[in-house]
Amino acid sequence: MRIYNLFPNALGSMADWKERLKKIKYMNFDHVYINPFFQTGYSRNLYAPKNFYEISERICDDNSPESAEDQLRAFVNEAHRLGIGVIFEMICTHTSIDSDLVLEHPEWYQSENGQFKNYTITSSNDWAECVDVLRIDNNTDNMSTREEIWSYWEGLLLHYMDFDFDGVKIHCAFNLPEGLIDRLIKTGKQKRDNFIFLGDNLGANLGEILDLGRIGFDYLFTSFKWWNFKDVWFLDQHYKLKNNVGLISFPENYDTERIADKYDKNPNASMVLYSLAAYMNKGVLVPVGYENGSSARLDDVRIYDFNIDEESMHLEEYIREINRIKETYQIFNEETELFFLNCPNPNVLLLKKSTENESALIIANLNFSGEEKVSLENLDKLLESSLIEDISPFSLERTIPIAYEELLKPGDVKIFYTKN
Repeated sequence: MRIYNLFPNALGSMADWKERLKKIKYMNFDHVYINPFFQTGYSRNLYAPKNFYEISERICDDNSPESAEDQLRAFVNEAHRLGIGVIFEMICTHTSIDSDLVLEHPEWYQSENGQFKNYTITSSNDWAECVDVLRIDNNTDNMSTREEIWSYWEGLLLHYMDFDFDGVKIHCAFNLPEGLIDRLIKTGKQKRDNFIFLGDNLGANLGEILDLGRIGFDYLFTSFKWWNFKDVWFLDQHYKLKNNVGLISFPENYDTERIADKYDKNPNASMVLYSLAAYMNKGVLVPVGYENGSSARLDDVRIYDFNIDEESMHLEEYIREINRIKETYQIFNEETELFFLNCPNPNVLLLKKSTENESALIIANLNFSGEEKVSLENLDKLLESSLIEDISPFSLERTIPIAYEELLKPGDVKIFYTKN
């Protein structure tokens, strides 16, 4: 999956989303993921839903004679016309504090001493209380109440599947009972066996992530964003997960610091980090604005009153090329063996990917502002083949010498490929 995160607050109405699809298609993304589009509560937070069956008026085109539901269906249909799948996000852990469900089903919520409990999230390894949302008690000991709650989520999934979405991301999946997740996945797959389930595992510990990998999700997210390309914990997680679930890496997402801001709008950083995220695992994701070097952090509440496509960078062609390579070679579309090789130059990353049929050596200049030299005497031994192609971005796919030496430019990523 090559996923473009279409963040509702940053892109106006669904009519604007439809226009965006042309650009998304041009960059060779094959899926869009939309954050929650439900009617929100008083805080107007995307992640504080008031009514799951109502679509937020903030994303509706006021000039359209179509209903909100028909506008959403039209967007999904247009995406499909262009060959793009659409993923929506489902929240089963909480509602807004002023949700309709609070009045209709107060027994569905966790409470203590007669008071509803606020939902909590992890932030920088600390627990933060969300004062605008209340926690649903999906694990209640009252079995009839639990069945009501689980049936509600099951019905909600089926409701939005009827909009012809291609998949769903389950928000904070690690905070949900395994039985509920298993039920949702089985219900969705029974209705449509190619329906995709993404589990939101960001903020979970390794044990929780491993549990999610065994439940039946098609994809989980990696911690590539926070990896320093040296510590072995990333490899440890990769090998523990890769045989059970597809993995999605990203250089940034809607909830993190933006790469353009972190590296002072240096396009080389954005190029290298997207390349590595795309080639590392089966899936890759970036949020809206990445291709333009947007430094505005995406916000769950704020409506952007400026153009998210600030013109500090023009990475559309580069991303298009990276996605083309990812699409063309099977080795970049599955979970593989990963080997990180020692390099005499600490600013150069050497990554080997290997499957039964293919091998690839990825060489990346991690110095985003300066040139770095790399010398490899025995490429044939590294790749166990003497027939090696250069399939680097914008290369002419030329055969390369066994003894390889090059001065890498800032932002350079080389890919040497062979069939085993």
